[in-house]
Amino acid sequence: MSVIGDQTFLRQGRLEPLPPPSARAGAFGWMRANLFSGPANIVLTVLCVALIAWAVPPLVRFFLIDATWTGADGSACLASPARPNPGACWAFIRVWFSYFVYGFYPRDERWRVDVFFVALVFGFVWLLRLEMPRRDLGALYFFIALPILSYLLLHGAPLIGLTVVPTSLWGGILVTVVVAAIGMVFSLPLGILLALGRRSELPVIKAASITFIEFVRGVPVITVLFMASVMLPLFVPERFAPDKLVRALIGVALFASAYMAEVVRGGACRRAARAIRGGERLGFRLLAHDGARDFAASVARPRCRTSSIPSSACSRIRRSSSWSAFSTSCARSRPRAPIRNGPGQIPR
Repeated sequence: MSVIGDQTFLRQGRLEPLPPPSARAGAFGWMRANLFSGPANIVLTVLCVALIAWAVPPLVRFFLIDATWTGADGSACLASPARPNPGACWAFIRVWFSYFVYGFYPRDERWRVDVFFVALVFGFVWLLRLEMPRRDLGALYFFIALPILSYLLLHGAPLIGLTVVPTSLWGGILVTVVVAAIGMVFSLPLGILLALGRRSELPVIKAASITFIEFVRGVPVITVLFMASVMLPLFVPERFAPDKLVRALIGVALFASAYMAEVVRGGACRRAARAIRGGERLGFRLLAHDGARDFAASVARPRCRTSSIPSSACSRIRRSSSWSAFSTSCARSRPRAPIRNGPGQIPR
């Protein structure tokens, strides 16, 4: 309200807020605040732009412009007077793409692998999405029903009309997904048991858990795969030696469980002091047997699980990215596909 002379003016409406200055809004404002906010950021931005301008055009030319997308034989991807600098040979990828996914799995039975992939994704979505209904049934499906279904689909069962496919024909993404899934499913319960054993007051259990965890974590994963695939059959009779894939899956589960044990133990130690103080404030009698049991069920274990979720997820992702080495370690034991084309030709 303002007064001018004898007249009084009262604004009836509300003024709209003014837009921010153009120098501080939009893409220009974001670039000024994040990329050109100081001398150091300006230098880094210029260097990054120069690096992108130097590296990206040759990559685009190699992967897209000069690439070979189709070809009748291998000579289509070789250098010639017309193409002295050939690019990527996508024709080879197109021909062998099914091998990258299924390995030497029989072509007529590959629908079983597709069903396994769909069932696995469905189990992950049902178990991990908080909005999904009846996630307790999802846990039963993922940890009980899915392993049985996967074994019947991938290995086969003559009683239900599924041909048995030996594991020597498995390969590609199929083996990587199977190994990663087995490692994630079995590493969590084994890791919890090892973590509890390491914190146990019984000397024998504690010493055995510490020895196993430190020994396994001190060797690379390729050593575990080599021991499981090559060295283990030397110590047992041949008729008692399990399948090569099964041996590797056992080694993977034990290897991942050692890392998971440290993740769970770290979460328990980080939350132990706060949980004890919280339990005392809630009235738990920590010195009594019943009080300690109620405290562990109501305070300690839920906080430990919550604290361990981020680290366990990172550990599983990191371990899953290294299981592709298993396909390489077992490649020599698989039969080679017959190549009917002449030398230098793209096999069909």
